[in-house]
Amino acid sequence: MNHPNDWITCSSRSGTRRSIYCPPGNSCQTRMTGNEPQVKFPIGKQINNCGCTQRTFAEDSEWTLATVPSLHTICLEHIADNFTQNPILHKLTDKQKAKVLLRLSTRLPLSITVPFVHDEDYWRRCFSKRWENCDIMDHGNSWKQAFTERHLKELIEQFVPNVTSPETIMDVVLLYRDYVHHLCIEQLLPHIQDSYSPLVNVGTFDSGKKRDMVDWRKAQVKSYDHFDFTLILDKLCCLQELSLTYGVKRCGMNFEWALFTFTEHDCLSLAKALQICKTLSVLRLRRSQVTDERLDVLLEHLRDHPSLLELDLGYNAIGDQGVCSIAQVIGTRLRCLTLCDNRIGRSGAHALALLLTRTCMLHSLDLQLNYLGDAGCQAIAGALAGNSSLVKLCLDANNLTEISATSLSHALAQNTMLQTLSLTSNRLGQVGGKVLQEGMVENGSLLELDLRFTEVGEETEWNVRKVLQGNREHWRILSGLPVS
Repeated sequence: MNHPNDWITCSSRSGTRRSIYCPPGNSCQTRMTGNEPQVKFPIGKQINNCGCTQRTFAEDSEWTLATVPSLHTICLEHIADNFTQNPILHKLTDKQKAKVLLRLSTRLPLSITVPFVHDEDYWRRCFSKRWENCDIMDHGNSWKQAFTERHLKELIEQFVPNVTSPETIMDVVLLYRDYVHHLCIEQLLPHIQDSYSPLVNVGTFDSGKKRDMVDWRKAQVKSYDHFDFTLILDKLCCLQELSLTYGVKRCGMNFEWALFTFTEHDCLSLAKALQICKTLSVLRLRRSQVTDERLDVLLEHLRDHPSLLELDLGYNAIGDQGVCSIAQVIGTRLRCLTLCDNRIGRSGAHALALLLTRTCMLHSLDLQLNYLGDAGCQAIAGALAGNSSLVKLCLDANNLTEISATSLSHALAQNTMLQTLSLTSNRLGQVGGKVLQEGMVENGSLLELDLRFTEVGEETEWNVRKVLQGNREHWRILSGLPVS
């Protein structure tokens, strides 16, 4: 063990103290100069090879051995730390921008970051701080677009009419207007308030004079109106796709059918907003109990819309009258029409058949989970025979039998455009399957035919699959793709 007296402390000009341990008998010599000891080493030897041990102590507790950063680095750190007051990112070189962006906080005000920061890596960090999962392909392959669309979606879904201030959304919309292209709203909260209805009575006062008295009685009148889209749609100049659901998620024991109602006020405000939004090409209004009357109001405002190509009204309460309105008002301009799980019957099918026979650009038609029956399917099949635009047709679960299979077989023998046909969950039977197989022999365009749960038999399914395989190989040859 080293004796404390064997350690010699020396001071240096740098403000540090150095302690040197000299073992007994070594060649180092020490002498006192004033109050400080000095060490004299043998000639030709240094402290590292003379057998001595040294320790260095910093007089300043903040002293460190780290290299002092350059002025360039200090300036970039200052820019990042004071970016809110002076966002001069555009004046830096690419290498300097990368260093500043790496240091920027993800909690900076959006009024600063949205206009001045366009780096995708920075917005990826901002997105990851708030949310976990994201398919960037659904947002134009842009993290900034994903962040702005997701943030606006949350604000709208948490908005309570007459409770939440509209300014909270308006300020954000003005910032995001150039970056929001797709908006998918999965819930819209209503404002439920109890009101009072006045009942006018005649009363007598002590003075003998008569005048009207108002007897206020609680009438339990509730308002279920939702967010007014006229506030924002005219400002979102790049919006192309809008998906809405008028309902409440995870309402639990507070469930009421009225929470999932598309009210008259909702319908009128949405119709006016859609009329203003000239860039919209895809509209999805699903699971919102849209009726024929509400649909007529929407279509009247969409009559002259310049860019609407896809309309999805699945899982609503639309009947034959609503389908007739669609076919007459905007049907000729649509590319894709989805009306699954509604109340469409034979009359609605005839209206759609008339649409298919006219000059239209409809590529996809989804009518699954309706009430077409054989009569409705016959009307559509008759129009399909001479149609040259429809590529995809879905007739799942429509109470179809072998009569419908016969009509579709004749249509397939003449149609040269249809590529996908789905007939699942219909009782076509083995006879209907054989008839469909005969019609497919003369068809060379059909690439997919779904016959699950149709009772056509395994042999028919195998033969149909073989015909489809031949059609796919022929299509690959025509498209210049390698044949498997």
